[in-house]
Amino acid sequence: MLRRIRDAMMAIWRVGAITLQRFGDMRAGESAAGMSYYALFSLFPMLLFFIVAATFVLEDEAAYQFVLDLAVTALPVSPQVVIDNLQEVLALRGTIGLIAGLGFLWSASGFFGILSHQVNIIRPRAVARTGVHVRLIGLGIVAGLAILLILWLFISPLLRMVLDRLLPRIEGQVDYTRQVVNILSYWIFPLGISYLLYRYAPRGRAHKREAITGAIVATTAWNAANFFFSWYLSSGLAQYRFVYGSLGSLVAFVFWIYITNTIIPIGAHISAAIAQYTQERQDAGQTGESSMSG
Repeated sequence: MLRRIRDAMMAIWRVGAITLQRFGDMRAGESAAGMSYYALFSLFPMLLFFIVAATFVLEDEAAYQFVLDLAVTALPVSPQVVIDNLQEVLALRGTIGLIAGLGFLWSASGFFGILSHQVNIIRPRAVARTGVHVRLIGLGIVAGLAILLILWLFISPLLRMVLDRLLPRIEGQVDYTRQVVNILSYWIFPLGISYLLYRYAPRGRAHKREAITGAIVATTAWNAANFFFSWYLSSGLAQYRFVYGSLGSLVAFVFWIYITNTIIPIGAHISAAIAQYTQERQDAGQTGESSMSG
C-alpha cells in the first residue's frame, strides 16, 4: 500500500515537472496572448452563429435570449460588453439568414483552428497539420458546439423536471433547481469540450486517461479562476475604470480571455506530460529487461 502511494506521488511529481518545463520551453504565456487575439475576433461571430443555430428550434427573440443567458453565465466580467455589441450588430443586420450564419461560422472557426493546432504541437513528436486541415477542424469544433447547445435546449428542461422531483421545494426560497442546472453546465460543457479537444485534436489520438486527466485539471482551474476573478471584480480591488475609463470593462474582458487561453494549454501540457512519463516508464522497463537478458 505504501509503495503504491509512493509510486503515485512520484508519478504526480514527475508529470508536474514535465508540465512546467514544457510550459516554459514552449512559451505558453506568449501563445496565450496570440490565441487571445484570435479569440477576441472569433467570439462575437461564434455567438451570432449560435443564435442562428438556435433559431432552428426557437423563435428569434428566444434564441437570442438563450445564447445571451449562456454567455452572461459563463463570463465573470460585466456582461454589458457582450450585450451591447450583440444588440448593436443585430440592430444593424436585422434578420440573420443562413448565408450570414455560414459567414459567422467561418469567422468563428479561426480561433478554434489555432487552438487545435496549439494542442497538437504540444504533444511529444507532434506532426503539424496543413492550414486547410486546421481550418476544417475549427469549423467542426464550432459546428459541434452549436449542436451541443441545441441538445442542451432539450436536456435542461428534462433535468429540471428530475431535480424538481428530487429536491424539496420550499415556498419563498431560492430556486435550487435552476442553480443546480447552472452549476452542472459550468462543469459538463468545459469538461466535455476540453476532453474532446485533448483527445482528438492531436495528430495521433491521445489516450483516454491522458485526455480526461488534462480535462479535469483544466476544468477545475477554469472554474476556480472564474470564481476568484468574479470575486476580484466585485470586491472593489479592481481599478480598471480609474485607469482605462469607459474601456475598463473591455480591458477586464480581454484579460479574462487571456486567463482562459492560459488555462486551456495547461490541460494539454498535462496530457502530453502523462504521455511522456508513460513512455519513459516503458523505455526504462525495456532497458531493464535488456540488461537482465544480457
